[in-house]
Amino acid sequence: MKSSFSFRKRGLGFTLIELVITIVVVGVVFLGISSFLQLGVQSYVDTADRQRLQTQAQFVMEKMSRELRHAVPNSFQVNLDEIVGGEIGSCLQFTPIHYAGFYLGFPLADATQMNIAMMQTVVSGATPAWETDLNEGNRNLVINPTRVEDLTDPTANQFVSITGVISGSVNTTNNSGIVSFPAPASGATPFTSESVAQRFYIYQDSAQYCLTLSNRLFRMEGAVLSQVAENIDGSLSAAHQAFVVDSPSLTRGALVHLNFNFFNDDEVSNFRHDVQVINVP
Repeated sequence: MKSSFSFRKRGLGFTLIELVITIVVVGVVFLGISSFLQLGVQSYVDTADRQRLQTQAQFVMEKMSRELRHAVPNSFQVNLDEIVGGEIGSCLQFTPIHYAGFYLGFPLADATQMNIAMMQTVVSGATPAWETDLNEGNRNLVINPTRVEDLTDPTANQFVSITGVISGSVNTTNNSGIVSFPAPASGATPFTSESVAQRFYIYQDSAQYCLTLSNRLFRMEGAVLSQVAENIDGSLSAAHQAFVVDSPSLTRGALVHLNFNFFNDDEVSNFRHDVQVINVP
């Protein structure tokens, strides 16, 4: 008896259940990978933001330190709730030095001239920059400033307004010359007191660093207002503690305390820095 067998070839491919399971497994794997990658990217972004915040803080502290360290002594004053660019801010006022040196002989009564020697070096034979600047006017010369008013109040008799440099008086070898200024009241001396070290400082306008409610730090000198940094807590409680000035003592000059809270989203970094003013009256 002859037997016959029939074979049916199984169809190639995947069933619907296999496809669904595969898709679910692959999705779970990719979800884990994407979460890991997102975590890595977010960590990089956070690190970059933190580094940017640190860099900005270092820049601000270094910039302010350089200016404050070399400012006119006893020219510091904290002004709370100032109007800066149309908004409220707390400000640290100081007076930048344009030139400094030593006077050669204290001006007596009715004097209108003063022999000075600058600390800056010049090329022998060349016209020094300070001679050109002082001939333009708008510069003041102060001796022995012990308070802010000594640089702003004419009745304090501690500063004079320079009108120019006497022609032919400049000696480029020792960087000296004779400056002129208006005559004081009859019989009066141009300066109430003199410096023990015979120092003088030449300045123009005072300047201010101001922290505002918009969380920005500005520098203001005269009519020029420029932004220095942002993302610094400018709330009234923080701004009122941002600038603190300790008066000079017998053993040191003035000490300026800077206290800023830099922030980035929810992260806040506090930076404190003390600046020693090196100039003395």
